[in-house]
Amino acid sequence: MARTFYDLLMISPNADREIITLVYRHLAKRYHPDRDPSPQAQARMTELNEAYDVLSDGSKRARYDEILGVTAPAGSAGSSVAGASPVPADPYGEAGAPPLTPEAQGSILTFGRYRGWALNQVERQDRDYIEWLSRTTMGRNYRLELERLLRRRS
Repeated sequence: MARTFYDLLMISPNADREIITLVYRHLAKRYHPDRDPSPQAQARMTELNEAYDVLSDGSKRARYDEILGVTAPAGSAGSSVAGASPVPADPYGEAGAPPLTPEAQGSILTFGRYRGWALNQVERQDRDYIEWLSRTTMGRNYRLELERLLRRRS
């Protein structure tokens, strides 16, 4: 299965420009030829540059998302609404539909393998994911809730 530009940058299709730039710069520092002269790093840097070129440009990204089948809510991607991000057509991630118990409480994830799940449901299923999310920029919107979940079972 071919990797998407989102996979290459390890970001969600919902990531805004700020996140894309932040992640790209972090990965570029890691794989830059001045830091890692290996052929693998050079190939990785070429992939990162191509992904960033497409995803950082609004019109290129809209065309790319259309090809991937990522749809945007009314008035977002490709429109004049600043900061709007596309959302995947499938309401759930790789983990499938959320479990019926525990009942959803709190924020619902809009990205990743647990897309469509509430944080409390993810925490019960995969605590490692909650810990990982708390350390990433993608989790910044959920910071307080993640801290509460992590304290609860410490």
